[in-house]
Amino acid sequence: MQLDLDYRKGADRKVRAFLVWGVSVEVSGEVGFAEVQRACEPLARRLYGWKRFAGLLSLIAPLIGGLVLQAIIDSFFEGFGIFAFLIAMGVGVVLAIKAGKGVVLKSWSKRGVPERSTVNYQLLDDGILFETPLVATKVKWEGLTEIAPGRDAWLFIAQSNAHVLPKRLVATANVEAAFLAECLNRMTPEARARSVEAASLVAKSP
Repeated sequence: MQLDLDYRKGADRKVRAFLVWGVSVEVSGEVGFAEVQRACEPLARRLYGWKRFAGLLSLIAPLIGGLVLQAIIDSFFEGFGIFAFLIAMGVGVVLAIKAGKGVVLKSWSKRGVPERSTVNYQLLDDGILFETPLVATKVKWEGLTEIAPGRDAWLFIAQSNAHVLPKRLVATANVEAAFLAECLNRMTPEARARSVEAASLVAKSP
C-alpha cells in the first residue's frame, strides 16, 4: 500500500496507525540533484562540528613558522627567505590533509561505520549489486553512468555516487578484464563511451 505523507496536523497519528497494523508505508516523489546538494549542506557540521576546520587550523603553525624563517633568512641572504616559507607551507599542507582524513575516519567510526568491511560485487540480469554485511545497493545497468579508474581501484559511478572495486580483490589481470567486459556489455552505449580506460584494458586483454 502506498501512503502519500504530508505533515499537516494529524498526519503523524495516521502514519503511526498504519505502522501499528503492520502495513508498509511508502514515500515517493521527484527529488532534484540540486535539492539533494542543498539538503546535505548541514551534514558536515553535524558529522565533524568545529573539527571540520582542523585542516585549516593545522596551517597556522607552519604559516607563522614560515614567516619567521623567511624574515631570518632574508636578514642574511636577501630574497632567499621565500624558499623557507614555501617549504614550511608545503609541510603545512601535508599536515592539513592528514588532519582532515583523521577527522573523517573518527567521525564515521563513532557512528558505527566499520573501518573495513567485506564487499560482494554481483552482476545481475538487471543491474549490479554492491553488498556489505550492513548495506546492499543495487544499481540498474541504465543507471551505471561510467566505470572510471581510481587510485588502485575501479570506480562504478551511478547517480553521483562512486562504488569502489579495489584492484587487489581481483585474482588476475584476465579476471579483471573479464569482469569489466561483462559490465561494459550490459551498460548503455553512452556509459561505455565514457568508460575509456576500462574499455582500453578489456581491448588489450588476451
